[in-house]
Amino acid sequence: CELINQIQPGIVSHISRSPIPFRQMENIGQYISACAHLGVASQDLFTSTDLFEGRNLVAVVHNLHALGRIAKKLGFKGPSIEARPAPKSPHAPRCTSGARGAGSWL
Repeated sequence: CELINQIQPGIVSHISRSPIPFRQMENIGQYISACAHLGVASQDLFTSTDLFEGRNLVAVVHNLHALGRIAKKLGFKGPSIEARPAPKSPHAPRCTSGARGAGSWL
């Protein structure tokens, strides 16, 4: 919640400091709602249990990258996180035109 409040102050109005799991899950839910409000695509959101129970931390990382892109579009000037493009693999499929027909995949 503090992260997203840095991007848009006050988007999460109350952040619980309670060690009670229910309150921690509420904080995560508020963060997810704020992400959606800012324009993070639904496929880049995660569920509270993904983070709280550590079930799908890859989805959480994807969300952070998506939020970083949105923050940049909104003009956020603070620190950023950006994914590097994957290096080209010599084994990746490539599209060619030729004997097999236009747009054939190798």
